[in-house]
Amino acid sequence: MIAILRQMACLFSALLLIFSAEAQAAEQKAREAGRTKAVFSVSWQPGFCRTRSERPECKAETPDGFSSTHFTLHGLWPVGKSYCGVDVAAKTQDRKGEWLDLPRPELAGEAMVTLATVMPGVQSGLDRHQWLRSGRCYSASAEAYFEGQMRYLDALNRSAVRSLFVEKLGGMVTEQEVRQAFDTAFGP
Repeated sequence: MIAILRQMACLFSALLLIFSAEAQAAEQKAREAGRTKAVFSVSWQPGFCRTRSERPECKAETPDGFSSTHFTLHGLWPVGKSYCGVDVAAKTQDRKGEWLDLPRPELAGEAMVTLATVMPGVQSGLDRHQWLRSGRCYSASAEAYFEGQMRYLDALNRSAVRSLFVEKLGGMVTEQEVRQAFDTAFGP
């Protein structure tokens, strides 16, 4: 009888441990669900260039170019992570801001042409900086990292958010208007 009680006590303890571990995992997952894991950063190039007119991408901007009427790509940043698997020398060079001296991300010709259009900062080495600082935290492939962002950017540029900005070219846009456009395009 005592042996059976001991076995039942062991079984009960094991079940408690399993349920406790599952409850802790579910609680952790719920906490993480509400956290921001990444920041998708885009620019409205005419506004950016008003404050940084000396940048090569701003000098090259034309009134009929893509960047004059579309959001442009800045980057996808993981929250709390950077320079994943990057050696100290490359990290140091990147932090100096000498981005054109960094190695180019490996992209197929067509992907690079598209990236140069949607990310005017390629002219300043922004693609190199973003890949080194953030991209390697997402993927071993630069192509996968940038192509994902280009899909997100395309969705944004086909949305009510871009329409709002185009409608207000040369004027002011309020935070409430932007929030409403995002809710319309992507849900509250």
